[in-house]
Amino acid sequence: LNLPFLLFMERFSVPGQDDDPEIFEEEAQKFRLSHHGPVQLPLETALSLDSRGFLRRHEVIAIDRIFSYGLSMGSFDISRADAEKALNGIHMDLVDLWMERLCPALDLLEESKTTISLSGFLKQLCPKATARHLRMFHGWIKEYEQLESLKLEVQATHEVLARFGRPSASSQDNVKEII
Repeated sequence: LNLPFLLFMERFSVPGQDDDPEIFEEEAQKFRLSHHGPVQLPLETALSLDSRGFLRRHEVIAIDRIFSYGLSMGSFDISRADAEKALNGIHMDLVDLWMERLCPALDLLEESKTTISLSGFLKQLCPKATARHLRMFHGWIKEYEQLESLKLEVQATHEVLARFGRPSASSQDNVKEII
């Protein structure tokens, strides 16, 4: 199964010019194995792998909704009831997110009276986030918005099917499974 690939590589490879990623590295910097068994992670690596400091997808969606609500109201003095109203149908438990992160960050934002972007607010909520994480957060928001628009399209399609009197039970079951 691998023979055609190997023949292709052999045909188009320059003899003697093997790709060595460490060709320009000093001997001390080259990759080598120094342990014969499992080794404990260094303390700093173990702490950096702790995901409690990072936001999860559903939290980012809730933060986006609450931030947009604050912008539309012109004030970030938002109560928990207002935050739940801003979520507009997203059912989630906000207690931990609200108490640990959102409430203090919104209070700080309201006191500072400065304009801030969503990226800045996410960075304030998650200080360990790098530019890569912020791009991922924005990607999650975009995916959620696309999912919401697809749900609306499916609902409109069902309404059209019902209007023409052809409600297909099997197609409705398939759509419910997808959603």
